[in-house]
This record gives sequence, C-alpha cells and structure tokens, in this order.
Amino acid sequence: MNPRIALIAAATLIPPLQVFASAGMAAEFDGSKPLLCASVEIMSCVPGTGCRAETVESINAPQFLDINFDQKRITGARALANPVSTQIEQIRRDEENTVLNGVDGRLAWNLAIATETGKMILTAIRTTEAEPVAIVIFGACTVR
Repeated sequence: MNPRIALIAAATLIPPLQVFASAGMAAEFDGSKPLLCASVEIMSCVPGTGCRAETVESINAPQFLDINFDQKRITGARALANPVSTQIEQIRRDEENTVLNGVDGRLAWNLAIATETGKMILTAIRTTEAEPVAIVIFGACTVR
C-alpha cells in the first residue's frame, strides 16, 4: 500500500477515536466515581475593596477536597485547623457540568466540575452584613 494513502486512511480514523476517548473521560467526572480535587487558584472578594489573590493558608482552606458522591460528602484537611467535612445537599448534572451545593456554617457554596475535563470552580459566599465575602477557587479533579 502506498504510504501516503495509508497515512490518509489512518488520519480519517482519528476523529472517531477522539470522540470515543472524550466520551469515556466524561463518565469519570459525572458523579459516578469518587473524586479528589485540588485547589489551584483562589480569589476572595469583599464589597467596596474588590478582589485579591489568596492561598489555601491565607483563607485556611483545604488544598485537596475528597468528594464522595455515594455518601454525599466532601472532606478535606486544612493546614491551620481540624479537617473539614460538609454535606452535599444537592447534586445536579447536565451535559457540561456536575454541580454540587450546600451550606456549611455561615457559608453557602457551589462546586461545578466540567464533565469532560475535571476542571472545577468552587464558590463560597457569606452574606452577613458585618463580613460579606465571596471566595472563588479554581482547580482540577481526578478520579480517586
């Protein structure tokens, strides 16, 4: 067989293989398997002063979040305090995201995980008059 024809024939097979691989990866982040998520970039925003970059240490947040969909629970270890654990109150799925939310103490939170890539965004808000704040954490998840 002509090498050029073989190369063209092989190239025509690549798109179906990529679609199959993407479909397989999507299942990993749809809530069917436990995940370990890492915080990569963190911002905190306060009315009147704007937003600023933070670290897990500066806001006393866990670097890693262990998500157990079966138990509807998220756990993590903080550097400056006891481990954290919060109940997932709701899990929703659509074509692009698996979305979790709940309330932990004075913070209401939402966590969206992209079903194709495992990228995540966690938002936590506190609306009290004395200390309103919004925290946004960008990160990534992997199957545990």
